[in-house]
Amino acid sequence: MNIIFLLAAVFFLIIGSYNLYRTRRDHESYLPVIVSFLILMSFTAMYFSPLLGILCLMVSFLFAISKRKNILLFQEQRMMASFNKNDYSKELKIKEILVGNKLWGKLALEYGAKKAALIYSLWLSGSIFFILYLMRTMDTFIKPDMGFIVFFCGTYLMMSYYQMHGYFRKFLAMKESISEKTS
Repeated sequence: MNIIFLLAAVFFLIIGSYNLYRTRRDHESYLPVIVSFLILMSFTAMYFSPLLGILCLMVSFLFAISKRKNILLFQEQRMMASFNKNDYSKELKIKEILVGNKLWGKLALEYGAKKAALIYSLWLSGSIFFILYLMRTMDTFIKPDMGFIVFFCGTYLMMSYYQMHGYFRKFLAMKESISEKTS
C-alpha cells in the first residue's frame, strides 16, 4: 500500500549511515547526517501517520533552508575535493560510474562545464521525475498532479544546472591553472 514510504525510509537509512561513516572517517561536517536522518524520520512517520510525516518533512525542509549556506559550502568543498583526487587518465570502472564524481569530472573535462552540467541535471531531474511518476501510479495517499511533477522537475533541472555549472567551471579553471604551472 504505502510501501514507497518504507522504501524511501530504507534508502535514507542507507544514505544517513554512509554519511555518518564518511563524516567520522574524514572529520567533516555532520550536516548531511542530520538532514539524512531528519528525512528518514519523516518518511518513517509518513508510513504510520501521513499528517505526522508531512509535519516532520516540513521541519526537515525548514532545517535545510536555515542551513542552506553551510550545506552549499560543504557540498562545494566535498565536490571539489572529490574532483581533484581522481586520476582522469585512467578508464572508468563500473564502481566509478555508479558512485563518486569521477564520471562527472571526466565529462566536464571532455565536453566542458555546460554540457556536463546539463547531463548531470537531466540525469537527476529524470530520476526525480521517475520517482514522482511512480508515486502517482502507485496506491499511496500522496498522488502528485502531473503538472506539479513537470513543474518541480523543470525547476530542479534549472537549479541543479546552475549549481553544477558553477562547480564544473571552478574544477576546469583549477585543472587549467595546474596544467599551466606544470608546463
